[in-house]
Amino acid sequence: LALASAARRGFSKVRSEAKVSELVPLLDNPSESVRLEIVKALAERKGDAGAAKGIVKALKDSSKDVRLEAVKAVPVMNLGFDDLGKLEPLITDQESAVRIATAEALAALHDEVTWKLLLQSFEKGLSGSVLSAYLKALGFRGGARNLRSGRKDLAAIEIVMQSLDKHAEAAASIGEAMVFLTSAPGRAQREAERRAWSTGQWKAWHANIKARDASEKEAKDLLKEADKLKGNFDKYPAAQKMCETAEAKIEQCQKMCAPNDPEDAGFFESYLKDLTMMLYEFRKNQHVNLAP
Repeated sequence: LALASAARRGFSKVRSEAKVSELVPLLDNPSESVRLEIVKALAERKGDAGAAKGIVKALKDSSKDVRLEAVKAVPVMNLGFDDLGKLEPLITDQESAVRIATAEALAALHDEVTWKLLLQSFEKGLSGSVLSAYLKALGFRGGARNLRSGRKDLAAIEIVMQSLDKHAEAAASIGEAMVFLTSAPGRAQREAERRAWSTGQWKAWHANIKARDASEKEAKDLLKEADKLKGNFDKYPAAQKMCETAEAKIEQCQKMCAPNDPEDAGFFESYLKDLTMMLYEFRKNQHVNLAP
């Protein structure tokens, strides 16, 4: 016991006083306990590039406990994009504790690299408590992204809804992820209501928003084609027709926002204002006489 106590005191001193350049080589030490303490020491050196490289190295350690400690440190280590990509193998780590810790690390990060990793993780056969952890991470990050962008992330929503079809046993976790992915400022009461939604209600909501998204894409395609005709006055009647069809589709999108997603209607209102300007140009100028 005295020896163990002395060893702990020694490691504590190493954590606080040793230089990173002295610690990193010890990640090759044959003792698992030594490597574990080194990872803990490196994790305390937030912002140090050398410590970050050591954490990345430890992600591949043969010991599950070392990998677990390393992945827990990732969110505070300021890793570069290339190094963040090295989390991918841990999504399918042989140890469920490491896979879950990886989900928690992905939830705590904010960059596009790990967002893509999180989305791609659902292609890797997740199940049980691991699936629940990744659903929670996706819901948490997706909800935050919604607040920043002002729009729901339909790609993330699609992934979660596909999981509902494949993993009925995870319906509770899927529902919670969907609550986050469809959240909006000042909608606490709606979130509470949606936590009580049945699978059927979520599927009906999803069918509506998919149809809305399809109509929006069709409208965008029409507007792109109409925009190509600017300056070609004899084509303005056709361009006007395209814009009018797109306008009808966008107005339908607005209606589809009610009653479940009224916060989305404002986006389509802005869309209609831009479309009105295009329509005005095509209507005003299509009868210009271009004859010499």
